[in-house]
Amino acid sequence: MELKQSLSLIASLPGVIGSLIVGLDGTPVANELPEEYDPDSVGSLSLGMYINASKTLRKMAHDRLHVLIARSDFGYLAIVLVEEEGKLLITLSSEQTTDELVKLMRSIMKLLAV
Repeated sequence: MELKQSLSLIASLPGVIGSLIVGLDGTPVANELPEEYDPDSVGSLSLGMYINASKTLRKMAHDRLHVLIARSDFGYLAIVLVEEEGKLLITLSSEQTTDELVKLMRSIMKLLAV
């Protein structure tokens, strides 16, 4: 399945607020975000988080960061590296429990076939 097609399916999953695909330069490729979210800001800020976490992990002898998850009072932010596409998939979720997040991430990974 094409990454852009997966984006629509991911955005329709329970608890998902929106999703975005960005290049590794932070440029939005496609998005399914609500109007109140700026794709350029979400993309560049998420890329910054991914790059910082990647550098930190490399210093701790981890080779490649595949998934980064951040939790706030609002919900979760998941950043998934789609290596074959050279892109990041960013998903914002209102899920509040770890069990809900695990279920959501399994669905996302299945759709991406990662």
